[in-house]
Amino acid sequence: MRRISALLLLLLSIWPAFAAAQPADGSTVEILAHRSAELVSVGSGFFVAPSTVATAYHVIEGALSIEVIMPSGQVARRLHVRAISGRSDVALLQGPDLAAGIPLALASTLPSVSEPLQMIGSPTGIPDSVYPANLAKSQPIALSTFTDHSHGIFPDRADLKVLYITGVIYDGLSGGALLNSNDQVIGLICGSLNEGGSAGWAIPASALGAILRVPDANITIRPDYAWPVGISSNMNGTLRSLSYLRRVDPVTSDTVTNFTALVSRLSEVNDQLRLQTVMATSVLNEYSSAVSAYHTVRQTLLGAGGPAGQFGIDQLNNSLAAEIMPSDKQTLLTLRRLLAERYDLDRRLRQVVSRLEDAADQRGLDAISAEKLHAAADRIRTSEPDIATTTFERLKGIDPAQTLVDTDTVIARMDRPFQTLDEADRLAAVAAELSAVFFYYSNANNDWFFRENEYFAKAAHFIGKYRGVVVFVPT
Repeated sequence: MRRISALLLLLLSIWPAFAAAQPADGSTVEILAHRSAELVSVGSGFFVAPSTVATAYHVIEGALSIEVIMPSGQVARRLHVRAISGRSDVALLQGPDLAAGIPLALASTLPSVSEPLQMIGSPTGIPDSVYPANLAKSQPIALSTFTDHSHGIFPDRADLKVLYITGVIYDGLSGGALLNSNDQVIGLICGSLNEGGSAGWAIPASALGAILRVPDANITIRPDYAWPVGISSNMNGTLRSLSYLRRVDPVTSDTVTNFTALVSRLSEVNDQLRLQTVMATSVLNEYSSAVSAYHTVRQTLLGAGGPAGQFGIDQLNNSLAAEIMPSDKQTLLTLRRLLAERYDLDRRLRQVVSRLEDAADQRGLDAISAEKLHAAADRIRTSEPDIATTTFERLKGIDPAQTLVDTDTVIARMDRPFQTLDEADRLAAVAAELSAVFFYYSNANNDWFFRENEYFAKAAHFIGKYRGVVVFVPT
């Protein structure tokens, strides 16, 4: 939505104060109502009772399935429609996946027109966004009184009393909460009156409370459900729903789903590397020790004038055969697989994180949403600046490709006896270099992996919360 620049500048100047407060943190959600395989209606919602979310009916009307993005970023899918009021444009969703939400209290009285209010929801997919508002009228007015150039927009809706609110109202706020100065709900945001979105209406908390007292209808969301006719069917280009539609990119959806799993897997790989590199270092040291001992004995025999020539390569091969067990090869094979997986996971995760901020420009977000998205991405980067700008391997001077080649070299020689002493010396040198590399991975005092896991976990949380906005690229 485009806005007058003066209003935009005013909002940008006061935005940080409202954003920092987060009055309903843990209480607001994003609603994704799938109307087809590719088209999704996106709106807001908030908890009004345990495991119960309120939203605008027109957000979910016509949905084949519904998802609720929780404050944690988790996706709630086990839910049903507890109540619908098409004429009031209110819907209640309930289900076990919503158990973690924190309900907001409903206000029993209305504030004065001078009291500053706050609208909170998920405009353009940005959750927990807070915007200033005021009541234009001290008491609810009939929806039928709203006009467009003196023509009634809802002439037959004198029965529906709504709160007339002013403020810059963004797409995606449909179903959001209108809060008083005590962080109590005074209304459910439903629509705006013009393209600029500078004024709109909300369903009063009293009406919402009445719907809450209605017995659970337990409506299963299914493709063949006959949705009641709602208020949105009367909306035209002047009176606007605040939900919006977006198309689902299968690649994007897959990346959103997989990112958290990849972060979890990297944490597992890092933990396994600590143990596996300790075991592998022991195997490599056995190689180096055997070759070193061979040289010591050989030099001793030569120094004593003994028959060093009889102490040949066969004795070294026999010594190694006695020291190296079949399980040792499996240790190195497992370590090799873990190293390759770590390098690949780290690359893929960093590729996604590095492009998070590009989403604001690619999606054409409004200035405030873009500002918040950039700030959130920046907080991830500044939380661990060294991890954000370099890798563990680069920091330690480790060449991942060479490490894998050297590991393959050692594994390949474990089943083949040495033909010359030079071959044994070269392998001992490779083993010594690998031991030095593996030390960095096995060092128990190294907290890099822990901080790396935390860094990517923050990114996963970010992606979960901002999944309606962030543009991902295939990795």
